[in-house]
Amino acid sequence: MSLIISFAAARTGSSRAGQVLRSAGFQYISEAFAKGRCKLASNNWHHKEDLAKELNCKPKNLRLSNILASKYSLTKTASFLQSIHEDVIVEVFPSHLAIKQLGILSCHSKGIIVIQRILIDQFISMQKVRETARQDGKMKWGNLDTTSIKVNLDCNVFRNFLIYQLSYYSFVNAIVSTFEFGDNIAFINYDDWSSRMPNEQETFLSSKVETFIRKCNNLCAETMHPSTRLFKQDKNIHWKQSVANSEEFEQGITQLGIRRLAFLKPLDIIKNEDLTLISNAHKS
Repeated sequence: MSLIISFAAARTGSSRAGQVLRSAGFQYISEAFAKGRCKLASNNWHHKEDLAKELNCKPKNLRLSNILASKYSLTKTASFLQSIHEDVIVEVFPSHLAIKQLGILSCHSKGIIVIQRILIDQFISMQKVRETARQDGKMKWGNLDTTSIKVNLDCNVFRNFLIYQLSYYSFVNAIVSTFEFGDNIAFINYDDWSSRMPNEQETFLSSKVETFIRKCNNLCAETMHPSTRLFKQDKNIHWKQSVANSEEFEQGITQLGIRRLAFLKPLDIIKNEDLTLISNAHKS
């Protein structure tokens, strides 16, 4: 069956996209290679024993380090994911795998999904979750209403975030540009569906994914039945409603020469923008 790579990042709506894909019959492994909690090595993944056998280790000893120990081990893991009877979507976040490891996985993939979001909104969402963790003592990523939370933003922290995201998505763009199965690529932009009415969100995501599914395996649209709609954590319409020091922050990113980049999605910057703007982010 097909191994599909989903390139995503924190706070881009990947959980919702994963839910829709699971409803379509795919085995969607979210944050598959997350440090310390590799989903491929977790007890609730029903192919764990088979993978352990493939890597010649005991299931209880299966760790992320086993999978990533060498190019050979990761290649065997990718081949194994191709061989099982399900269509498997492996979700990857920045920092979970090295560039070379991402390249190995991509070489074994029959499809690519790219999930992205406008950078300023992604950044604010991350800061809100961190502020909630500071107040409550633990990180909460799920059904958490952050609408009333206002955060103070640091323009230099945002610049570093921007550089990091652009570096990651630049590599993703390189993979997409050279991907052997060029038609088997789906782009899911958070901002295309998150502002829609709740009953329209599933319809939009399903239609987006359905096109991709048909290209990969010709599955029927009737298999798509998302169980619950997206819980929108931040219901503010404009980013300034969520930022306590919005004027100071906007002035700061303007002085750094990166204001324009803040209101774009990563691939829009990489594919279409003047490269001098990206250079500003590194030099400032």
